[in-house]
Amino acid sequence: MKIGLAMNPVSGGVDAYEKRFMAAGAAAVLNAPIIGLDTTSADDFKECITEAKKRLDCLVGIGGDGIMSDIINAGPNDNCILGYLAYLGSGRALGWGLGYNMENTPPTAEKLTKAALRILHGENHSIDAILCETPSCSSKALMAGVGIEADVITRTELLRKAGMSSLRAYVVGSVVSVFGGYQRDTLSIEADDQHDVLNDMIKFLVMKHPYFGYGLRVNPHAELDSGKLHGLALSGGIPMIAKSLATSVMNGNIFGGNTQGIPYTADRIKLTSTNPLPLHVDGTSLDVSTEFEFTVLPKELTFRY
Repeated sequence: MKIGLAMNPVSGGVDAYEKRFMAAGAAAVLNAPIIGLDTTSADDFKECITEAKKRLDCLVGIGGDGIMSDIINAGPNDNCILGYLAYLGSGRALGWGLGYNMENTPPTAEKLTKAALRILHGENHSIDAILCETPSCSSKALMAGVGIEADVITRTELLRKAGMSSLRAYVVGSVVSVFGGYQRDTLSIEADDQHDVLNDMIKFLVMKHPYFGYGLRVNPHAELDSGKLHGLALSGGIPMIAKSLATSVMNGNIFGGNTQGIPYTADRIKLTSTNPLPLHVDGTSLDVSTEFEFTVLPKELTFRY
C-alpha cells in the first residue's frame, strides 16, 4: 500500500524543519514521503493534496482538525483511504473522535510514531461526512457549528498563543464570550420533517463524532457511521451557558450523559436566523450568514485506524 503523510507548511506556527523532525519516525514506520511542506500558498497546497490522493492508496494528515478539513475538501474521496495523526492543533477533536489515546498536551515525535503503528496495523472504516452550505460557500466536514462557538474558537486560539494550556484557554475563552456580550438570536430549524423555532439560541452543533476537542464530549449521540446528522441546539441565558460549561469541565468531559440542549437526528438540517451568525467547520471559521444547510454524506470517507 502506497502511503503519504500530508503536512500544512503554515499551520501551528511551527517551521517546516521542526515539522519534518516531528514526523520523521511516523514516516519511517509507514514508509511514506512527507508532502505539502514545500507548497507556497493555500491553492498550491490544495492542488498538491488533490494530486496525492490520485496516486496514493492512503493519505495521512498530520496536524490539527484543519489538516483533515483540507484533505477531505481537496478533490474526490472515493479512491483514497485517509488517516490522521493528531499534532499541533488546539482541540484535535478528530483524534478524540477516532478513539485515540489523546491527552490535552502537545504530542511528541515518539507518540506520533506509536500512533503511526495504529494506522499501519489498523483496519479500514467507512464513515460519513457533513456537507455544510450557505448561499455563498460550501465545505465538507466532520463537525460544524453556528453561533457562539466561532467566537469561542477565535478567543481560544489567542489565549493558546499567549501560552495558556488548550483546555484552560477553551474554558476562559468560553467565559469571556458568554459575559462579553454575545448576542443570542432566534433560529428556525428544519430537521427533515420536524420544524422548530428556538429563541435565545446560543449555538447549534452538527457533528459526526461526540467530541468538540480538548476531550470535551459535547454531543454523546453522534456516531461516525450512523448515516445521519447529529445536531444539538443550546439556548437560554447566561446561567444556562455557565451551567453547561461547568458540567462539561467538572464531569469529565462533558455535557456527558446528561446532554445540555435539544438533540436532533436527521438526513438534512436547515437553519435560518434573524441576524447573521458565524459558521465554523472543523474548528475553522467559514462564513457569516442567516441561512445554513447541512446534509449527511453517508460513507463519504474511508479512514484507517
